[in-house]
Amino acid sequence: MSQHKKIIAAGIFTVNIMLLDACSSGTQIEPNAIQDNAVSKQNIEINKTYFQAYRDFLLSADIDSCHDFPIYGYYLLDFNFDRIPELGVYHHSGGSMGGYFTFYCFNGEDIVPAVLDEDGEPVQISDYTKILANYDDRKIYLLKEMYLLTGNMNGTYGYLREITSNDNVLYCSDLLRLDVDYEQAMETELANGIIQYDSEDDFLSDSSIAKCLLTESYENGNWVKISPQEYRIIKRRLIPEENSYVNLLDTDVYMLLRECDIQITEEEINSLFSKWKGMK
Repeated sequence: MSQHKKIIAAGIFTVNIMLLDACSSGTQIEPNAIQDNAVSKQNIEINKTYFQAYRDFLLSADIDSCHDFPIYGYYLLDFNFDRIPELGVYHHSGGSMGGYFTFYCFNGEDIVPAVLDEDGEPVQISDYTKILANYDDRKIYLLKEMYLLTGNMNGTYGYLREITSNDNVLYCSDLLRLDVDYEQAMETELANGIIQYDSEDDFLSDSSIAKCLLTESYENGNWVKISPQEYRIIKRRLIPEENSYVNLLDTDVYMLLRECDIQITEEEINSLFSKWKGMK
């Protein structure tokens, strides 16, 4: 029996003992109360388990020691709508280069990378990415939009990806990607900032800029060139401008460190998970 199942079984057993005690005392137990108590007990036991695992992980001194950027904070996010959070580790350059997130989860035994690419490697996403949750369709999209034609590298590319679950493992699937043809861009007056737009859609819709953009769609395991206009149409079909999606990064369930790359304290960990509990 897996550890996860053992925990649930233990929770149900405890509730059953409580029910037997209540019955022996003559107390009437409503059917719905039996079910609610069992579910509540299971959730308490499971929460204790993943909380303890995350706590031990966060108190480790060498989390993400191989990364170039220091750790600035931690987020709790739910990628698969199971009400058990994944852990986002926030790295930042401390400057204009921006930063990125890496993600971890508790698999019942260990803390492991939470979101993998098609090669099974852990995924990093830019901190300019929106993690959009569609609760009606139970979908998660990663939307990174371009906002510059030249200049800061973080602004000159975009993508649309989807997070899907396969055998309880989260995968990041490519849908669209956008980049700038720098040689073409430098040959135009646009490189001098004569034209500036506020949104990626404006760049994609401008025919004078089309030759400066490299836009592709991922189809049947291959990247296929598409026009900037097609890129915008596909993006807006999946992510309409007016939508009810929730950006999971717009949350209060995070903890920024007092100084970058310092050890998070047990008190801060408790505070982080108290925020998560308050949201549920």
